[in-house]
Amino acid sequence: VSKKWWTMINNGSEKWNLLKIGSNITALREFTALCRMDMIPLKRYLLGLHLEESVVKLPLSIGKPKGSESTTQLLDKMGGVNALGKGFTTYAQQKFNPSQLGAISASASDYGDGGFTLIKGPPGTGKTTTLVAILNSLHIRQFNKYYDEVKRIASMICGNRKSAITNAVRAKPRMLVCAPSNAAVDNIILKIMEDGFVDGSGKRYNPSMIRVGIGQSMTVKDVALEHQVDAILSEHLDLCKLESSIAGYKMEVQRIQNDI
Repeated sequence: VSKKWWTMINNGSEKWNLLKIGSNITALREFTALCRMDMIPLKRYLLGLHLEESVVKLPLSIGKPKGSESTTQLLDKMGGVNALGKGFTTYAQQKFNPSQLGAISASASDYGDGGFTLIKGPPGTGKTTTLVAILNSLHIRQFNKYYDEVKRIASMICGNRKSAITNAVRAKPRMLVCAPSNAAVDNIILKIMEDGFVDGSGKRYNPSMIRVGIGQSMTVKDVALEHQVDAILSEHLDLCKLESSIAGYKMEVQRIQNDI
């Protein structure tokens, strides 16, 4: 505010109405992160330095430009039908445009190998929808690997099956989704709650989620960590419900052991 306007405010000769139109918290966090870039442990992945060692320079050739892959080629990069299932690949081909499918493929193809994928676009271009699809594809791929491991253990004739089962449980996939603001996290959760995920057979399912951290809105209260803990504790205060839950858990464990 200039001295002239500030003097008018102090004199009380003018009445001012102040309206908050935004917050610079996100911008400050981004600026702080840039200032601390040299101290980030994942710097080499963030800047793509790890790719310099593995990328082989190829001679220039005349052909289709990069980014013109077909939807089938993009899905094959993520493992194709074998990793994702026919239902999900059909769903992805029908729902997403080539640009969105390219972002999904780029994000999911090198999962577990390090690196970052930047997805940019103006409001309303489907960035949140694309992000949910990325999580969906990663969820399917990793759980399919987990199920294959469980099937392998179930078919074991000899060996320490108990130890193998313990290792398989530890390998059960879990994903951590972070965002620079509470509202952004809630938007992602709401999108997953509304649309759900699509499995390999094309059927909708709702993944198990826990919202960690303060500042969650009432719309995501059901998946908030505090709410779930309170629900478990209140359930255990009722001895009848507690005994019923224990009996149910025992039956479930017995069923799993019989299946294995």
